[in-house]
Amino acid sequence: MTIPEREIQAKLYRFLSNVIDKKFRFGDIEFTEVLFERPNINGFPDLVVYASEKGKKPIPILVIETKRKVPYRTTRFDPWDRNVIAQAERYATWLGAPYFATCNGEILVLFETFKVGVPLPQRRVKDYKVSLDEAFAKFILEEVGRFRTGIGKWLPLDDVFVQRLRSFHRFITPYIYRALIDKLREDLKFKEEYVRWLRSQLFEYSDEVNEKIAEQIAYLLMNKIIFYKTLETKISELPKLDRIEAKDGLEFSKKIREYFDRALAIDYEAIFEKTVLDEIPMPSRLVESLNDFIEEIGTYNLARIRSDILGRVYEDLIPEDERHRLGQYYTPPPIVDLIIELCVKSPNDVVLDPGCGSGSFLVKAYHKLRDLKKKENPFRSDAELHKEILNQIYGIDINPFPAQLSSINLAVRNLEVRSDNINLIVSDFFKIKPGMFPLPKEFDVVVTNPPYTRQEEMEYKEQIREAALTYLDGSKIKLDARAGIYAYFFIHSAKSVSYTHLRAHETSLHLVCRLLL
Repeated sequence: MTIPEREIQAKLYRFLSNVIDKKFRFGDIEFTEVLFERPNINGFPDLVVYASEKGKKPIPILVIETKRKVPYRTTRFDPWDRNVIAQAERYATWLGAPYFATCNGEILVLFETFKVGVPLPQRRVKDYKVSLDEAFAKFILEEVGRFRTGIGKWLPLDDVFVQRLRSFHRFITPYIYRALIDKLREDLKFKEEYVRWLRSQLFEYSDEVNEKIAEQIAYLLMNKIIFYKTLETKISELPKLDRIEAKDGLEFSKKIREYFDRALAIDYEAIFEKTVLDEIPMPSRLVESLNDFIEEIGTYNLARIRSDILGRVYEDLIPEDERHRLGQYYTPPPIVDLIIELCVKSPNDVVLDPGCGSGSFLVKAYHKLRDLKKKENPFRSDAELHKEILNQIYGIDINPFPAQLSSINLAVRNLEVRSDNINLIVSDFFKIKPGMFPLPKEFDVVVTNPPYTRQEEMEYKEQIREAALTYLDGSKIKLDARAGIYAYFFIHSAKSVSYTHLRAHETSLHLVCRLLL
């Protein structure tokens, strides 16, 4: 739905005026007026709110820059876009206002105007879902009052980064979807390869699936840029990824692929490996926006951002009904911590997660193994430990996108060491037999939060039953046909666990099952 900028501006002005006319105050702060397009040397800021503190002369306290509400047309309508933010910041700086906001009628983002040494996108920030009414206007003024008096709570940097990534993803996805459709229409050979690739991922070609793939292509591209920008700070032989000069999207795609290939030549195959999806050229209209994104990512101190950021964004891409159908559920960190504490007991334990998703269990297992090894020998180097632990951790996931996140989450444990042994397999778990390369014949620990789809929702049910219920010697295991898929996960997983460890962890296994069920 499109809402003109002027309409958003006028409504906000009217509702803010109504609140202020009622002598609204927050503690010692009295809001005195709101001006519509007050001229200054930098142009015409859309709205400027004035306030008096402790009876002193009113000062500009908040500048609001409004933009049209329109989906997927240009970043200049995105309240998280750095150019939109910079425009509002210029107005606020000139007027001396301590706060400014960007708003497109759907989202309002509130910023602290100035903080020494902190790039614009990372200043104190908080975003709000807009309702164009008087209650929302009053709420925003209250929020400004809270921040001004020091009791407001800004978003953590992690959440700021998540919101920025989600916003950018929403913007670029429709363009990438159109590029995918054009490529499918114009290149029959590509279409054949693409359909084969879809089937290998258990998808059937359809418009709905193509839309989902476009979302994931956009997300993968963002991941690669973010991870490359992180790597370049640690690996001197990697060229710095800056703005890419390109006359069109095809040239941009080729040039950025050259950067990814440089990283691939060093390591990180699961992240930078080329697939059929790389044959889709970036739309020319995205070149400038992608260059802005590359520059913006370079301003973030990624070391301060939790490693599960990308997983949080990925969760947001999967609709709730799709997560239910696939049985994909986020495992709360305390549950992950408890399960790993119960199950990983030895510094030599070899660990498998057969439904690893974005890597929560694998990352926690990494840290537990590292602690156990350090306790055993405090003088071992971090580089040696990193390589050794990665050889003890294995993950399987049917979807390449969360598997890529697992790779990133494990690699960033120590970016100064080349992680050439990240053992992640993109496959249907029920097509994997114990000992199949590169898996060892036995694991000491299998931890997972398996899918929880009901038996009526299971695709390929008979193939799953055959694979899971056929034991290593060819004998069959009996299981009620009404069992959900999680039961097959437990049975198939048990084939890979050594009998000694299975008995040793029997109590833990019962508790784990109770927690997950």
